Amino acid sequence: MRKNRLPAPKKKRAARNKVPYQKRKHMHIYNSSVIFEVMDILEVVADGTRFAILAALKKGALCACKLPGITGKSQPNISKHLRVLYDCGLVEVRREGVKRIYSLTFRGRRVLSDVSKW
Repeated sequence: MRKNRLPAPKKKRAARNKVPYQKRKHMHIYNSSVIFEVMDILEVVADGTRFAILAALKKGALCACKLPGITGKSQPNISKHLRVLYDCGLVEVRREGVKRIYSLTFRGRRVLSDVSKW
């Protein structure tokens, strides 16, 4: 005959911090919103087409109609990538008649120079 045994109670482990104290005391320097912003920018720049667009705009402002010839991508694809770069604050746009002229913002120049150093 089997004895009905209750399972043994689990031992409680002492709570341990995963990050050593020496590293933990400096973690407040980086605000989480800044970290997420940097991650978003790096995600945007990591795409090859977007990086090619940024590199082309480094030389000066360009019409959106010139970028497909430079990058080898279709116009709708370029427009999508330009929108992502604009939403991220890396490029600015102005209208000249029916054309849209794109240029790098200060932030875009800084990001491009920082990424190019790697």
